[in-house]
Formats: sequence, C-alpha cells, structure tokens
Amino acid sequence: MHARDYRRDVREHRLRAAELEARLQDLHATARAEEPAARRHPERLLVAEDGRSFFVRTADVEWIEAARNYVRLHAGERVHTVRTTLATLEVRLDPERFRRISRSALVNLDRVREVQPWFHGDAVVILESGARVTLSRRYRRNLLAPATP
Repeated sequence: MHARDYRRDVREHRLRAAELEARLQDLHATARAEEPAARRHPERLLVAEDGRSFFVRTADVEWIEAARNYVRLHAGERVHTVRTTLATLEVRLDPERFRRISRSALVNLDRVREVQPWFHGDAVVILESGARVTLSRRYRRNLLAPATP
C-alpha cells in the first residue's frame, strides 16, 4: 500500500515539475522576444542646470568623466553636470557608441581622432576637439574590442 502511494506521489511530482518547466520556458521565450524593445539606448540625456532642464543629445557628447555621484558631460565647449554615476550611465548608453576607457571616463567612439601610446601600457585618447583623455591599460581591450550586447 505504501509503495503504491509513493509511486503515485512521485508521478504527480514529476508531472508538476514538467508543467513548471514548460511555464518557465514560455516566460523565458516571452522575455527574449520583448528584450530588444526594452533595451533601447537614449538619444538624449536630461540635464538640470540653474533651475531649468534641457536635453543634450548623446551624439553631441564627446566624453564623460566621473565626479563622485555625478558625471560631467563634455559636449563641445560646454560641460554639463548630471546626478548619476558613471557605471549607471555606462549601462544605459549604447556600447556601439560609448566605451569606458578608465575608471573615471567614457568616450564617444565617433569623436575619437587617435590613440597614442603612453607609459607602462597606458595610452592617451585624443578627441576631435583636441581634448586628451587617459586610456588605462586595464580598459585597453574594452576600447578596441567589438561591442557585445
């Protein structure tokens, strides 16, 4: 009698596990189908300065530097301060366009004019505006490698 109950419980457990596995696979498939739409990168960043708010196009940003819990967006002659961390902004921005080159800097790849070697494996990234930003050896592969989604 106990053996029959045990076999019945095992069969029921296997059926419930198979149903849960099928539901989990359906959820994963749905999440994968929705992912490209949810993974859009912003074309503009909201900047609040002097009591007013305005947008800065990401295409206009040459490079971004960290300043504790703020970042400074260098766009042409202007420098805008935004309250966010560099790591948070790096995740939001398009990896095809922006790459991390040191612990404290991201650059717009469209604005990079050249990369010159420096001491001990470091390098200097020269931007179209003439700005020079240090590329640390730790992030060298990140700059030169193709983007991964």
